[in-house]
Amino acid sequence: MKVGTTFYRRVILVERDLLPLPAVPDLPFPVEIGPLSFPEDLAALASFRPAQSSVSILKRIEKDNLCFAVWHEGKIVHAGWVAVRRTWVEYLNRDLLLGERDIFIFDSFTLQGYRRRHLANARSAVVSDYFSERGFRRSLGLVAVENKPGLALPESLGYRRIGRYASLGVGRWNRAWSHPLLLDGEIPQLVRCR
Repeated sequence: MKVGTTFYRRVILVERDLLPLPAVPDLPFPVEIGPLSFPEDLAALASFRPAQSSVSILKRIEKDNLCFAVWHEGKIVHAGWVAVRRTWVEYLNRDLLLGERDIFIFDSFTLQGYRRRHLANARSAVVSDYFSERGFRRSLGLVAVENKPGLALPESLGYRRIGRYASLGVGRWNRAWSHPLLLDGEIPQLVRCR
């Protein structure tokens, strides 16, 4: 499987309207949820995901990406990033151009001991509320075709499949294409930018 995805990569594009807001699930312990502040929260984020470089985090911040975190007992236990306007999709080696009222959710991660506790659902409700109040209307995400279990969470949150993107090649020597899954659907454009 790894060799196949080195040269040929496919993802499913999912969408959900931000309104109506999803219900905040009952959680088994008290949490705080909201956008991180930088540079104040950089150390907490680095502790949460030690394998992520500070450089990659700072690049996301420079591009106006926001990180929404779930805190429990003074530490981050779940986080997800949100992009607007444009976002880099490393897996396809392309930028995705978003609509002016779209947000893009990426790099959602939960610490091992906190999985299956509905933390992503709770974060999703807070993100939806935050961005709908600012005039955004649609949330998008990508899931690799090979990651069949990875579709369960977005679909449980009300996301539906609306398109596919694919990339063939390696690094700068690749070609990408897209395919809407709905008859009346337009999907964001992939562009080579780097």
